[in-house]
Amino acid sequence: MARRVRRKSSILNIVIVVALIVLLSIYLIGSFDNIKKLFGKRESPIETYIKNASELVNQSNDVSREFMKTREEIQSLDRVDMINKLKKYADNSRELANNCSELKVPEEMNRVHGILQFVFDMRAAALDDYKPALLNALEDIDVEIACIQLQKALEDLHLSDRAYEYFKKLSELVLKEKKLDHVEIPESYFLQKKEIYTTDKVLEYIYSAKGTPELQLIHGLAVLPDTVEFSPQKKGQEGEYIILLYSEEISVTIYIENQGNQTEKEVPVKAILKSEIEPEPVEVETTLPEIEPGEKLPVTLEGIKSYPGSKCLLKIIVGPVPFEKFLGNNEVEFKIIVER
Repeated sequence: MARRVRRKSSILNIVIVVALIVLLSIYLIGSFDNIKKLFGKRESPIETYIKNASELVNQSNDVSREFMKTREEIQSLDRVDMINKLKKYADNSRELANNCSELKVPEEMNRVHGILQFVFDMRAAALDDYKPALLNALEDIDVEIACIQLQKALEDLHLSDRAYEYFKKLSELVLKEKKLDHVEIPESYFLQKKEIYTTDKVLEYIYSAKGTPELQLIHGLAVLPDTVEFSPQKKGQEGEYIILLYSEEISVTIYIENQGNQTEKEVPVKAILKSEIEPEPVEVETTLPEIEPGEKLPVTLEGIKSYPGSKCLLKIIVGPVPFEKFLGNNEVEFKIIVER
């Protein structure tokens, strides 16, 4: 009888042991990741920071891809749909900037983190500006003002790309110093095409978005040398030099011509006088309030200090104005001598 009891007890013990082994195996398999974390190599604070920062960068890259796709589809997009998309990109970028500010930054990364924060802040601000700038471009307002607004937003995005390159470079130096070369940092170019923010490309894009043929906008000013009048008056000429009557100061009146097809406002006109006896040039400047296409207007520059008896070079310069390309006739020179 005692033998049967012992046999049953032994079988029960074996069953219990097998059950414990099975349960332990299941637990160990289910907890494998935790065991690796417990006994494996722990992630350093720098690795954690780079990992979290890279997630934000990859999300920003996603925003960039969507933004560029919207830019390319601008003609086929409904106005409301376009506004909603651009608002979403701006909101997402602002959220990424906020998330970046909440990252836990190890001491070794404090310096480079400031650059990364600048990147996200710049992208968020640029996208905030881009939507109203594009809407202005599509409305019937001065296309050049809209161009400047759009250009600034795109330049800021390009600046963020340059700043990110610097962040990546400095971060990789820290990783190398800490023997963490295996940690990778993603690339990030929001604009992807750097040339799209140039003036010509922005104007081309605006006209394409409006669905209208591009108009040739011409800005061009010229100084007309044959119209010059001096005070004091001209007495004569010696070789290349104009001889003026004696005076402590000179004034000069000369005509400016608008050779473009756009009205120009607040046009700067400057006189620069250089003397053989004075190394520091004398400068006098005035402003032409407005000049219409094809119009010729006189400008007088007064109070130019003279150097009686010495050879002087007087240069008159107009502009340049925004978007002016040819500057070959924007200035003229006169060699003068004021009598003693």
